Amino acid sequence: MVGQQADKAELAEVHDVLAPRTPPLSPKLPAAAAVLKAEPVAGVAAASPTAAAELQGYWQVFQGKRVLIISGGTRGDVQPATALGVALAGLGARVCVAADAMFGGFVQQQGLAYRQLAGDARGMMALTVKWGGMLPTEVSGMSWLRSQIAAVMDSVAAAAEGWQPDIILANQLAYGQVHVAEKLQVPLHILLTIPWMPTTAIAHPWARAWGANITEYINAAAEALLRPGFALLALFAPKKSARVKAAVLRRVAAWGNWISTPLLDHTAWWGIADLMTSFRRQLGLPLLSANNSGGALYRVPTTCLFSTALVPRPPDWGSNVTLAGFLSLSDAAARFGAAAAASAAAGNGGGSSSTRVLCIKEAPHEWLFPRCSALVHHGGVGTTAAGLRCGKPTVVVPAFGDLFFFADMCHKLGVGPAPMPLPELTADRLLATLQQLVAEHGRYSAAAAGVANQLRCEDGLAAAVASVAHCSEDWASDSQEYYSDVDSDDEDEERAGVPVPLRCERQYQEMCRARAVARSRLHQAQATVQQQ
Repeated sequence: MVGQQADKAELAEVHDVLAPRTPPLSPKLPAAAAVLKAEPVAGVAAASPTAAAELQGYWQVFQGKRVLIISGGTRGDVQPATALGVALAGLGARVCVAADAMFGGFVQQQGLAYRQLAGDARGMMALTVKWGGMLPTEVSGMSWLRSQIAAVMDSVAAAAEGWQPDIILANQLAYGQVHVAEKLQVPLHILLTIPWMPTTAIAHPWARAWGANITEYINAAAEALLRPGFALLALFAPKKSARVKAAVLRRVAAWGNWISTPLLDHTAWWGIADLMTSFRRQLGLPLLSANNSGGALYRVPTTCLFSTALVPRPPDWGSNVTLAGFLSLSDAAARFGAAAAASAAAGNGGGSSSTRVLCIKEAPHEWLFPRCSALVHHGGVGTTAAGLRCGKPTVVVPAFGDLFFFADMCHKLGVGPAPMPLPELTADRLLATLQQLVAEHGRYSAAAAGVANQLRCEDGLAAAVASVAHCSEDWASDSQEYYSDVDSDDEDEERAGVPVPLRCERQYQEMCRARAVARSRLHQAQATVQQQ
């Protein structure tokens, strides 16, 4: 009996070693935890073992886990994140989605808990429309944007403090997410609706200014600088000159593609570096940290919520990145028993209806698009996904940022004519494009049907759930040490002048060894207790 109690005590000790600690956030933050914990959990989708059979293996991973999904941005960001939330809730998790105020009702209609993100998402989007991307082309609006980002960070911290999550899923626009996860010492998993990792394959969709992306500017500059060399080469080696020029410019373009993401992220970070530093100080985190940089999220487990039919996996992306595919809210609702909201508010949508034109405020794409012969839309990721899934010829009228990226992808797939940028849109151009769409409807329809078949072969929801599940367990077990740059036990090394990166690497290696030993002891203790 004494031996059994000793084994159980050892088992408890090992569990304590492996269990992640969750310290409270800084007292300077809004003290919302007590209020939120007192709320009933009626807004959380009930966990049910009747979820989709093919995902039942993940029930044990998510059952009882508190998941916080933080989705900055607009509908195209929030809807797929909510679909993933519905799936995780169906697998037993208690899910809360933090998003802009305009999506509160939408999230709650799916049976999920909701927390509001501060800031004006529409206003911030309008500013990027004015700039043509995330790279500022003028000083006006910068001060206002900084204040909005600061408000978003405070609300991210408040949402996390209130929900006390076991894991945080967030997108790039949920500013402050990496710092809050570090403070809480919980795993962070990034959700991307556009390619937002450095790669030589494609330029960052948001790295645009004055009507072109950064790679186009770099290519133009390189061609101008190298023009004398190319001319000289053409004189002495005319047969090779064209091939050499094309190879050089391909290398330049690849470098331009890769640098576009760090350039965008580090430029944005320097614009708010003081805000980030102040936020870390408020959370009681060390100011010197890899997480306090523009590339903080490049090493974090990441799931891309777009299809390889549009964006083939870049060969230089690491193993921490998973391309899941598009997520459908109606699919999640059908498979996990939630009631997906179909928001169709007919009436005045900003224009007047007639016998040939019907203006409505909004309608569910998955209901509306199959009833259309062709589509003309702005190129948002959600709208693009819905249009391609139903196999309809498409004309895209992009206005800014990633809309140009998805517009170009649709044209390359052959599902419609070349994009018409919104600033260049006229009645005559629209008429000519629609006439081309009608004239070549058969070709565009065949291409769209082929893409739709590809998308039907994908299961983005299952792939996203699997990605989060496979990463969360190991990441959770290592998160508290991984997020810590300097331990209090390192004072001697700090005084001795040992650089922080070396201390971090030493700590990480020691942590890996300690956890391996602890897991071995855990398995032995469990086996002993079971035998007795």
